[in-house]
Amino acid sequence: MILVISHKKTKDMTNYSINLSAEYKNFSINFFKKDESKKTIIYDVTCKNVKKHKCPYCKNENVTINKFYYMYLKNGINEDGYLEIFRVKIVDFKCISKDCRKTFKLDLPFRYKNYRITINVVKKILNLFKNVQIFSKIAKSVGVNEKIVKKICEEKMDEINKIEDQKNLENKVKHLCIDEKYISKKKGFYTIFYDFNRKKEIFSCKGRNVETIKIFMDNFGDSFIKNIENASLDMSKIYIYGVLKYIPNAKISIDNFHFFKNFNETLLKKIYKKMLKENSKNIKNVEILIKNEENKEFLDILNKTYNDLVDIRKLLIKNRSNLMKNKENINNEEDIEKLKKEFVEIKEIREIRDKIDDLKNIKDPNLINKSFDDLFEKYSKSDILEISKYCKKIKENYLEFLKNSYIFKISNGPIESFNRTIKQINNNGRGYKNVEMLLKIAKYVSNLNSLKYS
Repeated sequence: MILVISHKKTKDMTNYSINLSAEYKNFSINFFKKDESKKTIIYDVTCKNVKKHKCPYCKNENVTINKFYYMYLKNGINEDGYLEIFRVKIVDFKCISKDCRKTFKLDLPFRYKNYRITINVVKKILNLFKNVQIFSKIAKSVGVNEKIVKKICEEKMDEINKIEDQKNLENKVKHLCIDEKYISKKKGFYTIFYDFNRKKEIFSCKGRNVETIKIFMDNFGDSFIKNIENASLDMSKIYIYGVLKYIPNAKISIDNFHFFKNFNETLLKKIYKKMLKENSKNIKNVEILIKNEENKEFLDILNKTYNDLVDIRKLLIKNRSNLMKNKENINNEEDIEKLKKEFVEIKEIREIRDKIDDLKNIKDPNLINKSFDDLFEKYSKSDILEISKYCKKIKENYLEFLKNSYIFKISNGPIESFNRTIKQINNNGRGYKNVEMLLKIAKYVSNLNSLKYS
């Protein structure tokens, strides 16, 4: 039911006319009052055919008016910045039948439940809530109390989230993603469980330990847990142990992104520091020297093409597909070849990265297993101590899980996107005291595709 209002105003802005849809033939709405100081326009709403109403209890047509009073309903702010208010005449009827004698009220089709607002306002609130998840801003733009906006949004969120929770139980999850989300110092970490296929958040709870996996299992039951085939994680040993203990049927996959992040943070840092030590005695003053351009000989030792050590590290982190010419028309691939000749460490690092990238296009599981085994077997015997230690660590603890991510082609990309949504909502709202509300809003935003307001 949609209330259609069109304004036709004169120069003095006092003459307004309202057109109603066919569903509101029983009501007449006319301009009543305008207040320039408060910027409000009040419309008088009355029922045309009061005597034709039937008693809802005994279906008797003989009813009388018991009493009436006026109620004011907000209809939102119009294009001119005036708050529209409906002055509705609420009529209490009384049945004349001797067997009934009951009283009843006239139903208002444009009123939303027991709130003193119209359905038009609710539609505006929900439309704004899709883009702006801040209750105070929505309340100002609509002209309604913030508490009412919060209640309406909570009701809609609960409705949509319940539907999605029911779908989660009906549609069995096969590929599960698990990741943690840091909220604040006081609130700490929350663990998020995500369905990779449907791109939906399933469950969230406070903590970042093995018990969070147990809470997830207790919430959904054994029959739900048994259907999970794969679990995509980061390199956290806590989650790996929790999945092995409570979801034994699932094959663990370490996300490709998290592996290269760990690769960059651990191995590249060690190699980078080693290169600094070999070429400079005073490590602390290296960056100052570079900025002041007092020691250009040091830069020439590392690379004649680049003028900053940081560029070398960035060059190592880049994937082969992203090695393109930069603004200075310097070819990254040529620079890497020069660096490989000067530094053995860089040569082996790039070989590891490039060979792992090549495995993305391979579909044969046996070939993937053999390629990973050969790669880490070779570099675990490397002459460079840092590389050999790192490859041995991966081979002993994470290699099987890394293989699964390339065999089953799943990643933590969708759950990272959901974590970004939580962070953005938290930043826009300047923080939330109630974390459950924050997670509820994030879940609602991710489920907007299924939102159909009726």
